[in-house]
Amino acid sequence: MLRTAIIPILALFAFATAQGPVAANGKLVVGQKTVKRGAVAKANLVLEVPAGHHAYAPVEENSDYIVVSVAPVAGAPYQVKPTYPKGTSKKYPGMDHAVLAYEGKVSIPVSFAVPANAKPGKLTVKAVVTSQVCSNQTGVCYPPRKQMVTGTVTVQ
Repeated sequence: MLRTAIIPILALFAFATAQGPVAANGKLVVGQKTVKRGAVAKANLVLEVPAGHHAYAPVEENSDYIVVSVAPVAGAPYQVKPTYPKGTSKKYPGMDHAVLAYEGKVSIPVSFAVPANAKPGKLTVKAVVTSQVCSNQTGVCYPPRKQMVTGTVTVQ
Protein backbone atom coordinates (compact mmCIF):
# COMPACT_ATOMS: atom_id res chain seq x y z
CA MET A 1 0.00 0.00 0.00
CA LEU A 2 2.84 2.38 0.81
CA ARG A 3 4.43 1.72 -2.58
CA THR A 4 1.22 2.62 -4.42
CA ALA A 5 0.98 5.89 -2.49
CA ILE A 6 4.57 6.86 -3.24
CA ILE A 7 4.36 6.39 -7.02
CA PRO A 8 1.82 9.22 -7.63
CA ILE A 9 3.77 11.51 -5.32
CA LEU A 10 7.01 10.82 -7.20
CA ALA A 11 5.21 11.35 -10.50
CA LEU A 12 3.97 14.78 -9.34
CA PHE A 13 7.46 15.70 -8.17
CA ALA A 14 8.97 14.60 -11.50
CA PHE A 15 6.34 16.62 -13.38
CA ALA A 16 7.02 19.70 -11.24
CA THR A 17 10.78 19.37 -11.70
CA ALA A 18 10.41 18.96 -15.48
CA GLN A 19 8.46 22.22 -15.63
CA GLY A 20 11.55 24.11 -14.45
CA PRO A 21 11.97 26.25 -11.38
CA VAL A 22 8.89 28.17 -10.38
CA ALA A 23 9.59 31.02 -7.99
CA ALA A 24 8.16 34.25 -6.69
CA ASN A 25 10.01 37.37 -7.80
CA GLY A 26 10.58 40.32 -5.51
CA LYS A 27 11.28 43.96 -6.23
CA LEU A 28 12.11 46.60 -3.62
CA VAL A 29 10.46 49.98 -4.22
CA VAL A 30 11.92 52.67 -1.96
CA GLY A 31 9.31 55.30 -1.10
CA GLN A 32 11.68 58.23 -0.64
CA LYS A 33 14.85 59.60 -2.19
CA THR A 34 16.50 60.86 1.00
CA VAL A 35 16.59 59.89 4.67
CA LYS A 36 18.22 61.60 7.63
CA ARG A 37 20.75 59.79 9.76
CA GLY A 38 18.97 58.05 12.63
CA ALA A 39 15.65 58.02 10.75
CA VAL A 40 13.64 55.29 9.05
CA ALA A 41 13.37 54.84 5.29
CA LYS A 42 10.13 53.31 4.02
CA ALA A 43 9.90 50.86 1.14
CA ASN A 44 7.60 48.21 -0.29
CA LEU A 45 8.66 44.76 -1.30
CA VAL A 46 6.48 43.80 -4.24
CA LEU A 47 6.38 40.01 -4.38
CA GLU A 48 4.89 38.43 -7.49
CA VAL A 49 3.74 34.85 -7.03
CA PRO A 50 3.27 33.13 -10.41
CA ALA A 51 -0.31 32.54 -11.59
CA GLY A 52 -1.75 29.25 -10.36
CA HIS A 53 0.59 29.16 -7.37
CA HIS A 54 0.72 30.35 -3.78
CA ALA A 55 3.32 31.15 -1.10
CA TYR A 56 2.68 30.75 2.62
CA ALA A 57 2.19 33.88 4.73
CA PRO A 58 4.44 34.17 7.81
CA VAL A 59 1.82 33.63 10.49
CA GLU A 60 1.85 31.28 13.48
CA GLU A 61 -0.75 28.99 11.89
CA ASN A 62 1.72 28.31 9.06
CA SER A 63 4.65 27.33 11.30
CA ASP A 64 4.85 23.90 9.63
CA TYR A 65 5.54 25.46 6.21
CA ILE A 66 8.33 27.45 4.58
CA VAL A 67 6.93 30.97 4.75
CA VAL A 68 7.81 34.23 3.03
CA SER A 69 10.44 36.17 4.96
CA VAL A 70 12.34 39.42 4.49
CA ALA A 71 15.65 39.86 6.34
CA PRO A 72 18.67 42.15 6.16
CA VAL A 73 21.85 40.96 4.51
CA ALA A 74 24.60 39.92 6.90
CA GLY A 75 26.53 42.91 8.24
CA ALA A 76 24.05 45.52 6.99
CA PRO A 77 24.46 48.95 8.67
CA TYR A 78 20.69 49.24 9.10
CA GLN A 79 17.84 47.26 10.59
CA VAL A 80 15.05 45.81 8.43
CA LYS A 81 11.49 45.50 9.68
CA PRO A 82 8.83 44.01 7.38
CA THR A 83 5.10 44.30 8.09
CA TYR A 84 3.58 41.19 6.55
CA PRO A 85 0.00 41.16 5.24
CA LYS A 86 -2.13 38.43 6.78
CA GLY A 87 -2.73 36.56 3.52
CA THR A 88 -5.88 34.90 2.23
CA SER A 89 -7.36 31.84 3.92
CA LYS A 90 -7.60 29.00 1.43
CA LYS A 91 -7.50 25.20 1.34
CA TYR A 92 -5.19 23.61 -1.24
CA PRO A 93 -5.00 19.99 -2.51
CA GLY A 94 -3.58 17.54 0.01
CA MET A 95 -4.48 19.71 3.01
CA ASP A 96 -7.05 18.95 5.65
CA HIS A 97 -7.42 22.62 6.67
CA ALA A 98 -7.16 26.11 5.21
CA VAL A 99 -3.91 28.09 5.41
CA LEU A 100 -3.05 31.75 5.01
CA ALA A 101 -1.29 32.29 1.69
CA TYR A 102 -0.27 34.91 -0.84
CA GLU A 103 -1.30 34.70 -4.49
CA GLY A 104 -0.55 37.12 -7.32
CA LYS A 105 1.09 40.45 -6.48
CA VAL A 106 1.63 41.15 -2.77
CA SER A 107 2.97 44.38 -1.28
CA ILE A 108 4.95 43.99 1.95
CA PRO A 109 5.83 47.30 3.69
CA VAL A 110 9.46 47.32 4.84
CA SER A 111 11.26 49.84 7.07
CA PHE A 112 15.04 50.39 7.04
CA ALA A 113 16.29 52.04 10.24
CA VAL A 114 19.40 54.04 9.28
CA PRO A 115 21.89 54.41 12.17
CA ALA A 116 22.61 57.89 13.55
CA ASN A 117 26.29 57.45 12.68
CA ALA A 118 25.67 56.51 9.02
CA LYS A 119 27.88 58.30 6.51
CA PRO A 120 26.12 60.91 4.35
CA GLY A 121 25.70 59.93 0.71
CA LYS A 122 24.18 57.10 -1.28
CA LEU A 123 23.14 54.02 0.66
CA THR A 124 22.09 50.85 -1.11
CA VAL A 125 19.62 49.03 1.10
CA LYS A 126 19.50 45.29 0.60
CA ALA A 127 17.23 42.58 1.91
CA VAL A 128 17.02 38.84 1.38
CA VAL A 129 13.59 37.47 0.48
CA THR A 130 12.97 33.79 1.13
CA SER A 131 9.92 32.17 -0.43
CA GLN A 132 8.59 28.86 -1.65
CA VAL A 133 5.79 28.58 -4.18
CA CYS A 134 3.37 25.69 -4.43
CA SER A 135 0.88 24.70 -7.12
CA ASN A 136 -2.76 25.54 -6.45
CA GLN A 137 -3.88 22.51 -8.49
CA THR A 138 -1.57 19.75 -7.23
CA GLY A 139 -0.24 21.08 -3.93
CA VAL A 140 3.31 20.29 -5.10
CA CYS A 141 5.85 22.77 -3.74
CA TYR A 142 9.00 23.86 -5.56
CA PRO A 143 12.36 24.27 -3.79
CA PRO A 144 12.61 27.40 -1.64
CA ARG A 145 14.37 30.40 -3.14
CA LYS A 146 16.42 33.19 -1.61
CA GLN A 147 16.59 36.40 -3.59
CA MET A 148 18.38 39.65 -2.83
CA VAL A 149 16.44 42.83 -3.49
CA THR A 150 17.97 46.31 -3.44
CA GLY A 151 16.99 49.94 -3.37
CA THR A 152 18.87 53.23 -2.99
CA VAL A 153 18.43 56.22 -0.69
CA THR A 154 20.61 59.22 -0.02
CA VAL A 155 21.57 59.68 3.64
CA GLN A 156 21.68 63.33 4.77
